[in-house]
Amino acid sequence: MDKTLAEQIVKRARELLGPLEDEFGFAVAMRGGSYSANGSILLKVELAEKRDGITMTREAVRLVDRRSSYGLPEDCLGKHFASGGRSFTLTGMTARSAKWPFLARDDGDGKTYRMTRRAVQTGFGVKARA
Repeated sequence: MDKTLAEQIVKRARELLGPLEDEFGFAVAMRGGSYSANGSILLKVELAEKRDGITMTREAVRLVDRRSSYGLPEDCLGKHFASGGRSFTLTGMTARSAKWPFLARDDGDGKTYRMTRRAVQTGFGVKARA
């Protein structure tokens, strides 16, 4: 097996899993994986529930669980805020990044960026804790 074949199989698996999104109300995300020349592929697939139009990925759930320790409002997930003159949507928290714990999607280019605690707190008008 080579990389091209593995990529084709992953693409096809995503296509086959796609109908589950509509049928069960879940979002399907391919979270990477690996392949080997001996003919095996390991696919990492995440099925995330959609709540009020927000996909509850593991990063989103982590934000919901930890947002109060950063002084963020209860409804901060999926809300817009400004940082550096740009508009972002808060989408979650990373597991292991103390310096850049938040994930936010740029409303202009659609890319996801890691954000500092201070940038997110400032964007939501929360006074940073010492």
